[in-house]
Amino acid sequence: MDTGRPRFRTLASAAVPAPVGASVSIPETGARVIDGGSKGMSLQRVVRVRGLGGAGAVALMLGAGAAAAQSAEPLVLPPLVVTASRTAVEAKEVGSAITVITAEEIERKQVRFVSDILRQVPGVAVNRAGNMGALTQVRIRGAEGNHTLVIIDGVEVNDPMNASEFDFSSLLADDIERIEVLRGPQSAIWGSDTIGGVVNIVTKRGREGVHGRASAEGGSFGTYRMNAGLSGGTEAARASVSGSLFDTDGINVGSTGSEKDGYRNGTLNVTGDVDLSRNLSVALNGRYTKAKTEGDRQDFDFPA
Repeated sequence: MDTGRPRFRTLASAAVPAPVGASVSIPETGARVIDGGSKGMSLQRVVRVRGLGGAGAVALMLGAGAAAAQSAEPLVLPPLVVTASRTAVEAKEVGSAITVITAEEIERKQVRFVSDILRQVPGVAVNRAGNMGALTQVRIRGAEGNHTLVIIDGVEVNDPMNASEFDFSSLLADDIERIEVLRGPQSAIWGSDTIGGVVNIVTKRGREGVHGRASAEGGSFGTYRMNAGLSGGTEAARASVSGSLFDTDGINVGSTGSEKDGYRNGTLNVTGDVDLSRNLSVALNGRYTKAKTEGDRQDFDFPA
């Protein structure tokens, strides 16, 4: 036998150079082993092959380790949106004009009201009829405020007593996880209230483990804000509860009075999810807001 020529062992279509004079145990793989020019041998449970040394063994172990590391990497899904078709679709495959705002963006911009967030969305106009707490309307692509459908955690919140319009004046952004703004007529999917578009708001929900958060801040005009939340759960059930308080002395907004016109908002949000089976789950959403705004009487009389 020519011992001066390097030998190669072919296993599952991979060639590994093997120095002479070493041996290694190889588990059964169903492949055939070719040792240099010698005759092929069928592998049994374990076969010892002459000519596979330290370098080849290290190469095999590194290859196995790399394959294990690749299989352990988490699967990262592409960004999905639900509002455009009422099913989860990749954002890049949606044909409609849609803008997605995440909790990270809200915190980075330090915005405390959802209406102020929507001011930065293309094609959206926000109007507030006075100081904080006054009627706040959102119009999409020139349509009226009651042509915008607003959904919070899957529940349509347009007020039938207010011409089917939603008042954004008291909607704080502290517990918002995600906002999807779908622009353009969507009546075929969401009904007659969506001539302008849809604003879909998703609040923060519980996840496995126990998690808490709290924040407080203050500023000029006697303004302060406090927020706290607690969430947790198991693989089959999750829950979250959060509360926010916003208060400001405000400024005098009328010519008929000299006092400041303040605003106060307290919001409590509760969510829960229970998985009854792999294909069935039950969700609970509850939101309570108590707001008070101050103002002056009109400085003119309405005609009789």
